[in-house]
Amino acid sequence: MSKPSKVFSRKRIYEFLWGKNCKVGGRTIDVYISKIRQEIGLGYIKTTKGIGYQLE
Repeated sequence: MSKPSKVFSRKRIYEFLWGKNCKVGGRTIDVYISKIRQEIGLGYIKTTKGIGYQLE
């Protein structure tokens, strides 16, 4: 992600990773974000409730 201060919606992340035509579960991004946080620590990805995720 080249704009770390920007909030990325789940839809935008889906489309970036899997393309517009791919159908994945509604919580897929949340699961991946959780796994990433376990690896890199909790302070790097901020959740903006109802909008998406932001790198800090």
